[in-house]
Order: sequence, then C-alpha cells, then structure tokens
Amino acid sequence: MGLGRGGISEPQSPTLHGTQGTPCPWAKMIPGTPRRSAASPTPTEPPLNRTARFLTLALGAVLVAGEPIAAARTRPTWDPATTHALLIGVLAWKHPGLGSFPTAGRVDRILEKTLVARGVPVEHVTFLEDTHATLAACRAALDATVKAVPPDGTLLVYYAGHGLREQATTYLAPYDTDTKDTAATGLGVAEIGTTLHASFKGAKLILLADCCHSGALGEIVRSYDSDPRVSAASFTSSEAASTSTGRWTFTESVVAALSGGGAADTDRDDVLDAGELDDFVHREMRYRESQWVRGARTPSFPKDLAHAPDLSYHQGL
Repeated sequence: MGLGRGGISEPQSPTLHGTQGTPCPWAKMIPGTPRRSAASPTPTEPPLNRTARFLTLALGAVLVAGEPIAAARTRPTWDPATTHALLIGVLAWKHPGLGSFPTAGRVDRILEKTLVARGVPVEHVTFLEDTHATLAACRAALDATVKAVPPDGTLLVYYAGHGLREQATTYLAPYDTDTKDTAATGLGVAEIGTTLHASFKGAKLILLADCCHSGALGEIVRSYDSDPRVSAASFTSSEAASTSTGRWTFTESVVAALSGGGAADTDRDDVLDAGELDDFVHREMRYRESQWVRGARTPSFPKDLAHAPDLSYHQGL
C-alpha cells in the first residue's frame, strides 16, 4: 500500500514448491562375497539379510539422533495465545490530498483472520478500519494494546494505508490526517517508539506495515538492540526513504507465510523462521513490484518464529 497508483489485487495463492527426493546413500551398495570356513562349509548370513539388518540399524540411529534436532526446530518462540495485536487499515481519508484505495478484496482483514486461525485469541485483536481509525482512536488503541501484553507476551502492530515522510520524519496516516499539517495530524513513528518504550512490558515486538516509507519502523527495532528484555523485528513493504506499491503484495506475503503450506517455509520443517519470512517478503516485493526491502531484527530476536503447518490458505482465509 502506498502513494502509488494501481488497483489492489485480490490475495493470490502462494506458490508451493516441491522438493525432489535425494537418492538413498545406500542405493549403490554392493554386498561382498560371503566367505566359507574350511571347518564349516555352512554359508554365512546371506548378503541381502546382512545389508537389510545394517540399514535398519543405521536408519534407527539416524532417527534417534535426529529427534533432539527436530524437537528444537519445532519449538517456536512466538506464542499466539499470549499475543496482543493492533491492526489499522485505512483505505479512505477525511481530508483531500490523500488518494483512496478500493475496499473490495482488502487483505488486511484476511491477515486478521489468519492471526486468529494461528491461535491469537479474538479478544486480543483490535482492528481499526477506515473512519474508525482516527488519530485519537489509534493513539488510544495503541496505548491500551501495549499495556495489555503480559511480561512473556508478544505485541504485534500492523498498519496499511498511506505513509508520509516530511523532513526525514515518517508518519502513518490515520483517517483524519491532514497533509497541510502532517506533524499534528499524523501518527509519527517516533511517537509509536516513545509509547512502546514507556509502556511495553512484553518480551517480543513485531511491527508490520504496508505503506510508503514503512521501513522507518526499523528505527524502533534498532532502539531495542541493547535491551536484553525485548526481542523486536519489523517487516515492511518499503525502505524508509522509498514509496510503495498501491497493491496488497506485502500483506499477501505475510498472510501466505503465516498460512504455511510451503510458501515461505523453504526447509519444509513446519516452522516459520524469521529469516524465511524476511526472505519471502523480499522476493515477493522485488519480483512482483520491483521494490527492494529488508526487515530489521534485534540480535536477540529468535530464529524460529512460528509453528506454521498448512492452514489451507486456498480455502477462504
């Protein structure tokens, strides 16, 4: 989403990439010739039996040895049950100067459904849509959501709409933003950071934005680099100094990644890595929109982000 023109596309089904099987390393094993004892002409165990027994023991050893690794890979550090989410989607504005977007096929509501399907309690999700997303309402909802997160919980904040940048300062545009006085009517990224540092007591922070200049959210993430208490990450549709597409490509990418099915889970372990999400968004924005973008993460942000088996994204989410 951004200042660029163009209709908002319908959510597209993620491409599922299959993996080609690796040949068994024992496929070309040639059993040795059985030896016979001069004292006892009885043949030793048949070669095929010996090979089968060896393979069984070897496979068992691999499975046993692999159990701790598999268990570690399936321990996601994001707990949806302790997550509180604020989603703001603004596609039309009160004052002239900000172009509107079509409301048909909006994907921000699909993201809301996806989070709930992933396990975020519906009562933990606040969605401010269009006329309800005034600056006062956004500030109040942000303050309330930030304070609701428990000490071990996660805060997720998402915005879709227009992003504005004036004198190296970035603002998200609530419904009543007036471009004649953006500093007074926009929701500044710096203000969001101030609210978080004043009131956020949780453990994990995830910031998402589908708008121009959304990469500025990385400034908030970097402000937590030396904070041992908070692990933070941002995933956005554009860099801080760049505009963004007028389509839903970024939000579609996040929905597809959280919906599982192999869209972003490149190693097929049913765990969505933070790096996999960042890489997937990067590829989608680069090849579908010709936009270069990378997210930001604190050094402490966990590698394994979410347990992500297939949510049947094709079936109505």
